[in-house]
Amino acid sequence: MDNEEIEQLLSKIDKKLDKLLNLNTKIAKFLHLVPVTEKEERELQILQRKNLAQAAKITQELDDMENKPADNSHDLGSIFSVLENAPTADVYDDVIGSDFLAK
Repeated sequence: MDNEEIEQLLSKIDKKLDKLLNLNTKIAKFLHLVPVTEKEERELQILQRKNLAQAAKITQELDDMENKPADNSHDLGSIFSVLENAPTADVYDDVIGSDFLAK
């Protein structure tokens, strides 16, 4: 191998290393392991919403193919309605709570 071939291999390895470092940085920012700017956070959330919309679309298409009734249990509105209608009697009124509170 001559010097030119070695330089080409090194430049190819360097480009791949740069791509891996860039990908690792994106993953770390997505997981909030490294500081994220406001602009980057906005872009991450936009991407998440697009992915969620696409997942919901695919789920709906698969449900239509299988003739399943619509399941809205993953809807945020239904989650909030359950939380709003939750009993407010005693938060600790369960088995563990009664053990610790000696009820």
